[in-house]
Amino acid sequence: LYGGMGYNMPITGYTEESVMHPRSPYGCAKMYGLWITKNYRESYGMHISNGILFNHEGERRGETFVTRKVTMALAVIKKYLEHGHNDFPTLKLGNLYSKRDWGYAKDYVYGMWLMTQQDTPDDYVLATNETHSIKEFVDLAALECGMELKWVGEGINEKAYFDGKVIVEIDERYYRPAEVEVLLGDYTKAKEKLGWEPKVKFNELVKIMIKSDIKNNETWLDSEGIRISTIKSAKGLDFPVVILVVQKLFQLGGLIDDDSRHLTEANLIYVGITRALENLSVVLP
Repeated sequence: LYGGMGYNMPITGYTEESVMHPRSPYGCAKMYGLWITKNYRESYGMHISNGILFNHEGERRGETFVTRKVTMALAVIKKYLEHGHNDFPTLKLGNLYSKRDWGYAKDYVYGMWLMTQQDTPDDYVLATNETHSIKEFVDLAALECGMELKWVGEGINEKAYFDGKVIVEIDERYYRPAEVEVLLGDYTKAKEKLGWEPKVKFNELVKIMIKSDIKNNETWLDSEGIRISTIKSAKGLDFPVVILVVQKLFQLGGLIDDDSRHLTEANLIYVGITRALENLSVVLP
């Protein structure tokens, strides 16, 4: 909504009254949602509130969002290294220096519930009032995997190494056409009127997410050199998938190169396949 334009952000962070400057179709749609809510509330006296939630993350975050992409990839790399295999898929990212106000989804859901309990509907910013870069997120998640990353190079040539191995690379495809450089929220109103404050801050959030993916996502190479991925569902069931077969299908369809070992969108499709299989209660042999 706010766009991280600088001119419209107070030193203490964005509030409910800050000027909005959406920088994507998604942001523009949110702006519509904000104002149609206000319109119906004012026109028909409906008890509806706007929760202006800054980035809320967690173990169930969508797998293509950068935070979850990072934790899933590092959990996979950790497993490869533990088994002595160095041909792991590197983590590919765009702008490492974008900063976000990242909070824990559970805290934010509680804040939304509090909004519905008020006598009078209103609009509230939920945030942590801290901002951190994607690079900070990667570094902290890697430490939880036992890897202290060493960054070398600049711009698109910047890479992160651990024990002489490339862990993170830059891919220009992940740069946004209209970047949102910095987001920082001021939750003062929510604190004063709802009694709400975030319980989980950045460091703990990263640890929660990476520990969950380490626990629930296991990847290894079998004796035949075939990469197997086991993804545990919330019910604790295992759904083994022979990734080599899936990747071969992608190659035949021209979705990835023959030598591709990177976590691109195409490679991540197999995660969606396992999720679909889970919903259908089907297990591949």
